[in-house]
Amino acid sequence: MYWKSHATQIEADFQRVKLLGTGAVEEWLKGLQLRQSSLLKDMDRWESWAADGGLDVMKRQVPATLKQPPSAVSASTAKSRRDPKDVLDTEWDEVQAPVRTRFARYADDYIRHKWKRCKRLRSKSSAFFATRLLMYAQNRFFKDVAGEAALDEPVEGP
Repeated sequence: MYWKSHATQIEADFQRVKLLGTGAVEEWLKGLQLRQSSLLKDMDRWESWAADGGLDVMKRQVPATLKQPPSAVSASTAKSRRDPKDVLDTEWDEVQAPVRTRFARYADDYIRHKWKRCKRLRSKSSAFFATRLLMYAQNRFFKDVAGEAALDEPVEGP
C-alpha cells in the first residue's frame, strides 16, 4: 500500500510521536487510519477511471463540458466530487480537535486566574495579554505532555 520511502517516513514520524506520550500516539494512529482510508479511496477511483477507459472518456467529456455555461460546469463539478483540500482540512480538524480543546481549557484557566476574567484588559495591554496567554498555554501543554510521557515509561523494580 505504501512506497518504501513513505513507510520509512511514517516510521520516523511514529518514533517522534511516541516521545509525546500515549495520548499523542492514539491521535496519530487515528490520523494514520484516516490517511490509509483516503489512499484506498484514491486507489479505487484511479482503478475505476482506468477501467472505464480513462483518457478516451475524458477526451469525449471535455468538449461537452466546454459547451455548457461556466455556472453549470462549476455546479455539476461541485456535486460530483469534493475538493481534496477540503477533505484533508476536515480530517486535520478531526485529528486536532483534542489538542484544540486542551489549549482552550488552558486559555480559560489563564483568563480566569491571571487576568480576573479580562476585567483588567485594555486595548493598550491586549498585545501583551495575547502573547502571555499563548506562552502560558504552550508551556502548560508541553509540561503536561512531558508528564504523560513520564507516566508511560515502565518503572523498573529493585
